[in-house]
Amino acid sequence: MNKNAIPHFFELIDDYVETIFGQQESAVYLISNEAGRTGHHTPFAEAADALKGKIYFITSGTKEEGVATHMKELSGVEDSELPMIMIMTPTEFGATKYRLPLAAGSASKD
Repeated sequence: MNKNAIPHFFELIDDYVETIFGQQESAVYLISNEAGRTGHHTPFAEAADALKGKIYFITSGTKEEGVATHMKELSGVEDSELPMIMIMTPTEFGATKYRLPLAAGSASKD
């Protein structure tokens, strides 16, 4: 899939895995198992709009089968730590990860 065909803000699904992980693209991840869009999604979406074209903003859970299971393993995040915002760059040996040092609900687009 062409990198330009991927939206700047999206939920991680199988269709995007090769482009993000195979091409080792950095992205900001909001990892949460909460159903639907909650309060911490708003500043995340605003930041995605402000940085459109510079970095991907991806939402993912950890409980679904498939790519979400892989996300949990790769991120090293435990369900008790969610919701979590992190920047992650896939590498051939795993990923370089930077966790936002505050609760996802208190984050702002700034």
